[in-house]
Amino acid sequence: MLKESLRQFFKEVGHLHASFVLQNLKPYIPLMRRFPEITAQEIHRFRHYLVKAPAHNHEAALECLIIIAKEVPEVRPQIIEDLGDVLYEYYPIWKEVDPEGTRCEELLRILEIPLSERDKLLRELARSVITLHRPLILVIGAGFSYDTMPITDELQHIFQLGRLN
Repeated sequence: MLKESLRQFFKEVGHLHASFVLQNLKPYIPLMRRFPEITAQEIHRFRHYLVKAPAHNHEAALECLIIIAKEVPEVRPQIIEDLGDVLYEYYPIWKEVDPEGTRCEELLRILEIPLSERDKLLRELARSVITLHRPLILVIGAGFSYDTMPITDELQHIFQLGRLN
């Protein structure tokens, strides 16, 4: 009965306006956590909002996906498989519409999809340093960007941890 209730919720995804789906989403999150395999099977239905539905559905659909990605991490690989290409392709367009930082960017970060080639390079570098368990030397000077690396106050804690190891 619970599984059928969750399936019924997903049957409405793509047919109702995305804002209605968003309004009804929260009560289904516990069911999605309990049955992530159903959520993974049905997540493709959100593609309609991003590709075929009018643009005023995008924000609510992205918000739904953000909530699901945060609350049901097991579904993230399926979101990437079913929707990653659309999210990555349309990210620059959505960023122009909402230059403060779109909901799409938040979703891409949750899914750990690189936002740019530079972001991809930094992620690969960070993963290789962590995987190799090697000491890291940071050279910080003028122009140090807190958007990419932790700001100086946050670095003090990292440096203290490095001395302990």
